[in-house]
Amino acid sequence: MPDYAYELLLALLLVHFLLDFPFQPGRWVAARYRDHAAAPSLYAHALLHGVGATACFAALAGRDWQWLGLVLSVVTVSHFLTDWGKSFLPRTSLGAFVLDQLLHWVVLVALWGIWAGADVKASIAPFWSAPVLLVLLAYLVVLLPLSVVVSLGLAPWIKEIKQLESENESLTKAGAVIGYLERILILTFVLLDEYTAIGFVLALKTAFRFKDTDDRRKAEYMMMGTFLSFSLTIGIGLAVRYFLPLLAR
Repeated sequence: MPDYAYELLLALLLVHFLLDFPFQPGRWVAARYRDHAAAPSLYAHALLHGVGATACFAALAGRDWQWLGLVLSVVTVSHFLTDWGKSFLPRTSLGAFVLDQLLHWVVLVALWGIWAGADVKASIAPFWSAPVLLVLLAYLVVLLPLSVVVSLGLAPWIKEIKQLESENESLTKAGAVIGYLERILILTFVLLDEYTAIGFVLALKTAFRFKDTDDRRKAEYMMMGTFLSFSLTIGIGLAVRYFLPLLAR
């Protein structure tokens, strides 16, 4: 395995998540589902991914222009085709979301694997070490992609819950922020080996949820979301703790 190989792989995944979630405007996604291949934003989004992946290879794997051109072409075209195909599937489908992300990952990992035998010529700053990138990637995953997974996992019950809410109740953004904060806390506690604090957060949230919720169905829905969010975040945290010592060697 060449030098900086793991750093390159994690950088590719980190850039992918940044461009696919926080740096992708919601109107771009809406346009893709509405206009499909006729949406200019779909082409721009795919090209940004191609440029991002190419920049990672250029920074960490040297300036082989033929190889960089191949990376730019493969990532751009594959990302375009994957997102274009997904635009014909239900937007609330958890399966479509997972398949879409897996296909993107497969392309990036395949390119990285093909390159793995090449010499790494570039040097990187200490904060680009594999353990640091892994932790950053974990926090990014529990913030945005995991929010989508939780919401799609609860999709079968969302219509019933909305019928229980009055038109004046609109805490969607507040609920999303609470979810972000709780997952950051849970991941941090797992990485710090502070599992008692996780139990405190869970008990506190459970008490407030049931205290402020009169309808049993709504309370059950909230608890399903809480346990799903906690379980996935703890799983990611444990995976990171397992791989950190391996990357630090």
